[in-house]
Amino acid sequence: MQRLLLAAPIVFLACSVTRPMSLPTPSAGEEGRTLYPALWVTDATGRARWVYDAWVERDTLRGLRGPAPSRERIALPISQVRAVAAPRFSPGRTVGLIGGLVGLVLASVLLAPEPVYAVGYR
Repeated sequence: MQRLLLAAPIVFLACSVTRPMSLPTPSAGEEGRTLYPALWVTDATGRARWVYDAWVERDTLRGLRGPAPSRERIALPISQVRAVAAPRFSPGRTVGLIGGLVGLVLASVLLAPEPVYAVGYR
């Protein structure tokens, strides 16, 4: 069970890629605000950081520093933001992961010194 818990983040990371996107546009009001679950933001000094639950309010990108307990707020002026990227699902990486796992299983079966059976027959 612990191995499965260790493999889950690896599978999630292997099936996603962070791609550049355009800067979010300001929302008209509180109810019309667009939330972005996670953004990789690079500022004018070259510092890159994750901003969670991000939204644009007037001329400021607002969000949270961490995804979980800390919930410390962050605010960056849009004029200081140089690049924005967001994680997305990657079909190519997913196919590569599945192909690699299938290849690993096939190689282990073909290179086994004795036949391997699913049931314990002797």
